This record gives sequence, C-alpha cells and structure tokens, in this order.
Amino acid sequence: RERYMREQYREALKKEIRRLLPKWEQMTGLHAKEWRTKYMTTKWGICKAEAGRLWFNVQLAEKPLICLEFIILHELTHFVERRHDERFTAIMDKYMPNWREARKLLNSLKLDWVAAEK
Repeated sequence: RERYMREQYREALKKEIRRLLPKWEQMTGLHAKEWRTKYMTTKWGICKAEAGRLWFNVQLAEKPLICLEFIILHELTHFVERRHDERFTAIMDKYMPNWREARKLLNSLKLDWVAAEK
C-alpha cells in the first residue's frame, strides 16, 4: 500500500511540475534540460547545474503548491548562482517576493517518509 501511495504522489507531483516549471522558466529565462523526481530524506530539491537537471522530492506532492513553486524557483536560481548569497536572494526577491514565507511554511512541514527509495 505504501508503494502504491508513493507512486500516486509521484504522478501528482509530476503533473504539477509539468504545469508550473514552464511558467517559472518563462518568467526567469532559466531553463532546465531535464527534471526528475525521487524520494529524499533531507532535501526538497537538488540542482545539478552542470547537467542542467533538477530533482524534486516526491514528498512535495503533499505540501501546499506555494512550496513547490518556491522549490522550483529556488532550484532554477541555482543555475546562475550556486551559493545562497546576495545575488541569489536578489533573484528570488525579484521573481517571488514572498519566498521567505513559502520557505518558512515548507520548513515547518516535516519530511514524512523515513526511508528514501533505493
């Protein structure tokens, strides 16, 4: 049953990413070559800038959409700034002025699944 539910969450997340990622790519001019989903125990998303790849934690499917949008923008921003410095913050502020509230909400929500998919 748990495996079935995880796959349902994965499909729901993929649907939302297909809808939201192009919006944020168009808005920012930053584009991912590809994106994938996986179960992670410590991160909501990962950017592999050299490969142009974004990873999204399947557990985002259970969170409010603003959290997914925050992670999409956050990871896209890493294509131009790897560190969380002033430039990174300025980009986030430009495109999502309320990103701090979204981050606070997401950080208040725990990662629910204990084991990551192997």
